[in-house]
Amino acid sequence: MDNKESEDRFGNISFLKIFHAFRIAVHPKNLMIAFMFLACIWCAGRLMDLNPTVVTGEGGISELDVYMDNSSQVPAFIEENRQSGSYKGVFDTGWKFLQIQLDSQ
Repeated sequence: MDNKESEDRFGNISFLKIFHAFRIAVHPKNLMIAFMFLACIWCAGRLMDLNPTVVTGEGGISELDVYMDNSSQVPAFIEENRQSGSYKGVFDTGWKFLQIQLDSQ
């Protein structure tokens, strides 16, 4: 079997094309662009946290936690904890929620 024949046989498998894409994706220029986008997202999130808007109740329960349990209870939770509760930033709240979800799995 010559080289041309083996290329024809394996060239039709789409899965193998992922390895060609991986070679392109690991290029330092592409990695730097991806890192810059992640840094921009992180900086934008920290900028949003300068204005804390998410109401948190006792025990660190936030609006997001209440929404995930039962979305119809969110307005009541906000009214109940608006005066006595503390406020957190959106990015920080999302980050903590993601950590809890990943730890529970």
